[in-house]
Amino acid sequence: MNLGRLETAAVIGNGIIGHGIAQIFAAAGSRVVMIGRNQDSLDRAMKKIAASLDDFAAHGLIDRSSLPDILARIQTSLRLEDAEAAQLVIEAVTEDLPLKLDLFGKLDRI
Repeated sequence: MNLGRLETAAVIGNGIIGHGIAQIFAAAGSRVVMIGRNQDSLDRAMKKIAASLDDFAAHGLIDRSSLPDILARIQTSLRLEDAEAAQLVIEAVTEDLPLKLDLFGKLDRI
């Protein structure tokens, strides 16, 4: 592990905020595991990330040639256990306290 750089992050949730967080970490060079509740929502999140990166490239904020590498750094998963190898885990699920408490309990056990 390189202590000067975050190698792997996990983002739990892929909705309004989660997919954007995953995008930022991947654009910065980190591998990301984006964990969601169902594959359809994860697929939609990846499409949103691709569209956002395309907009960034269209405005000259990132090099278009970097888009495939950024997208390749994002892995999607339905398994919370896939957060185990992450150096940083970010919770971005809906604002539901029982859900969050359950999630943090499971993450603590992992």
